[in-house]
Amino acid sequence: MRQAIPVGIGAGLAAAAFYLPVVSYPVTSMMLLYVAPLPLFIAGLGWGGTTAAIGVFFGAGLVALASDPRAAISFLANIGVTPVCLSYLALLSRLPARHQAGAGRNREQARQWYPEGRLVLWAAAFAAGLVSLGIILSASSAEIFYRSLSDLILRVVAAVPKTANNPTANMETDFNLAVAALARLVPLVSASLWLMAMLVNLWLAARILTLSGRQSRPFAPFHSLTLPLQTGLALALAVALACLASGMTALIAGIVAAVTVTAFAIQGLAVCHAVTLSRTTRPILLAGLYIALLVFNWIAILALACLGVIETVSGLRRHWCSP
Repeated sequence: MRQAIPVGIGAGLAAAAFYLPVVSYPVTSMMLLYVAPLPLFIAGLGWGGTTAAIGVFFGAGLVALASDPRAAISFLANIGVTPVCLSYLALLSRLPARHQAGAGRNREQARQWYPEGRLVLWAAAFAAGLVSLGIILSASSAEIFYRSLSDLILRVVAAVPKTANNPTANMETDFNLAVAALARLVPLVSASLWLMAMLVNLWLAARILTLSGRQSRPFAPFHSLTLPLQTGLALALAVALACLASGMTALIAGIVAAVTVTAFAIQGLAVCHAVTLSRTTRPILLAGLYIALLVFNWIAILALACLGVIETVSGLRRHWCSP
């Protein structure tokens, strides 16, 4: 515990140092927002969730001193909650009844750790919850939120030098429709990006701790990642609400659907890693897959999500990977 306190304080101050430029220069420093949770993940996975919580409060204190209390609350919610909770969950474990009376290495090898698939699902829940909470606090209705976001997009576009001096009425209409469509996509994309950023930070923290010789738990290979079967039900419910409901309910349901689709895409990617294990061309195949993800983006993500759904429902990976 004596070591956990200074580690937590250091992690919190480091996270705050990444976060403060985002408060002062929100456009030019957005990339720092995605790496700010990394020190807290390292502290949480290496020394426990309590250590990460200590870091969060010290980091929030530094942000409050350097900026204002509202920025500190934002730091607590956006940067602090997910690393603390995911670190706590990741370190949960249990021994099967038949191994509880044993001792030594065999006993530790039999220990069952919190499943990685459920960690992905929790990360998706936190991403959807944080983005939804931000929207609810910033606007009283979905229409007001979309209008404010559209105005922001228009102000950003207005700052760009014009290429057409005399736009026609049709061009104006098409442009306004494009802005409205973009405003509806922004919260969905933001939640999905935040989910992926948190999972990348979790993976990086685990790798750093392993290389430093302080691995707190063994992580299963990525190709064995499995989401709970209930994830499919959550996706179906979210899509139904997004299509049938209206207003803020439809907006939040759309965010939940977006992060769930992203979680299924991650599982689809794990399936691709699994089915290429025995192939000599595996590096080329995976490189092509990741290039396709960068080039085609949401088309490739939707295809991987469909593969992830099929795997969750039918367990095709077991048949594909069987000798």
